[in-house]
Amino acid sequence: MGTSLNSWWKNLDLLSRLQFTRHRVTEAYLWTVIMYFEPHYSRARLILCKITMILSVVDDMYDSFASLE
Repeated sequence: MGTSLNSWWKNLDLLSRLQFTRHRVTEAYLWTVIMYFEPHYSRARLILCKITMILSVVDDMYDSFASLE
């Protein structure tokens, strides 16, 4: 997990472009480990972690810019 997901997140460079986003790669990965804990599901864990991180950014955007009107 360590290098591939962290390097993917750093290469996206969202923290410099979107200051309100959270760096929660470890938390997202732990959520996927709970769902897919067998070793042969490593690719599914990586994919699901990336999807979770993208959804987290979308959620942060919604929290920052959405209006109730």
